[in-house]
Amino acid sequence: MFWSSRLNLQELSDRRIVLRIPVGFKLLLLGIAVIIFSSIIFTSAGGRMFDRANTLPLLLCAFSLLAAAYQEQWIFDRDNDLLKSQFGIFPLFRTKRIKISELEVVSLNRFVRGNLPPTSGGKRRMLQRDLLSLTLVRRDGQIIRIETYRAFEQEKIKQMAGRIADYCGIPLAD
Repeated sequence: MFWSSRLNLQELSDRRIVLRIPVGFKLLLLGIAVIIFSSIIFTSAGGRMFDRANTLPLLLCAFSLLAAAYQEQWIFDRDNDLLKSQFGIFPLFRTKRIKISELEVVSLNRFVRGNLPPTSGGKRRMLQRDLLSLTLVRRDGQIIRIETYRAFEQEKIKQMAGRIADYCGIPLAD
């Protein structure tokens, strides 16, 4: 899933795996920003790039650049018994460190987004969606949510969760 914005599991070695946003998605966002900025430069009359008419394109360009600079990754390092979570806008990251030996189980939790109960007949309302969250549970009971997916991606997510559980040497709970 080179162009997806979803976290992608990669094996860096047999002792290290990483779950992160694919580089292809970041390149796509960077390309969008370059195209928008280039079009602003080439269509601006008299070098007035920051004209009022360019406000929306400049905001879209800035948003694309910020989105491309966003970093989220989960590094599983067996040699150092360390799970490192990093997220934030480059170069300002927030880092959490957890020992892999403190993890008890990898879990897939199904839930429904939306507060209202389903309508009569068991049909869901428009904004209610079946979702699946990939979580890690520590031995002290703390739940660490990695990411939430649509329920139709269940097989792919279950396979990824199984690879993480095998790597960490802990069970996978559905």
